[in-house]
Amino acid sequence: MQAAIAAGTWGRIGIPTGWRRNAKLAREIRARNIVEAKKIVEVMVAKNLIDGADDRAVEAMEHAVAIARDITQPAPHRNTAIRTILEWSASKPAAKTEVSIKRPEDWLSEIAKEAGITEDD
Repeated sequence: MQAAIAAGTWGRIGIPTGWRRNAKLAREIRARNIVEAKKIVEVMVAKNLIDGADDRAVEAMEHAVAIARDITQPAPHRNTAIRTILEWSASKPAAKTEVSIKRPEDWLSEIAKEAGITEDD
């Protein structure tokens, strides 16, 4: 049991409800989302959407982007993450004069495309 705990295979910690049979896939999705979130936040810093000088803000935004893109998360968690991203980014889609984005998810997807990340969902 101690070996399983050390290897991170004991219990279902980190596996959302309904994903137990696909635990390996859920872990892969989350690992991919963390890598993609770092790229997306780098683009956001380059576009001055968030303050790149504050490491805490960058790390918090990386976590929020990872949660927002994670299909294994329940919808309320994803919505809260999206709301956080929109609240703390400097430029909000609703504030632009030419708004061609209909949903916050589309705005996040545009930034992901600029980071070179394709949508697999």
